[in-house]
Amino acid sequence: MLRLKKVSKFYYNKGIVASGINNVSLNFELGEFVVITGESGSGKSTLLNVISGLDSYEEGEMYINDLETSHYRESDFEDYSDWFTDETIEKIMYLIYFKHII
Repeated sequence: MLRLKKVSKFYYNKGIVASGINNVSLNFELGEFVVITGESGSGKSTLLNVISGLDSYEEGEMYINDLETSHYRESDFEDYSDWFTDETIEKIMYLIYFKHII
């Protein structure tokens, strides 16, 4: 469903370039449960922002349902981000509900 191939995100500030994530390649399958861990500053939030469509990426390719996103316009990512957020919130609410049943 979601695949990253050598995706990189850079931040620019006053002539300084910092790497948020660098050459990340991974796959997420539908229904897969994933945990992202790492030290402070290791790129966890950047990765989640790129995956959710809240932030862009400069290098590599992200595929959603095997379709490239490098040509996406801002409005395409907004549509995807809305869907991603709605689906994620629904799953989190289900897990919270399920936890209270047990």
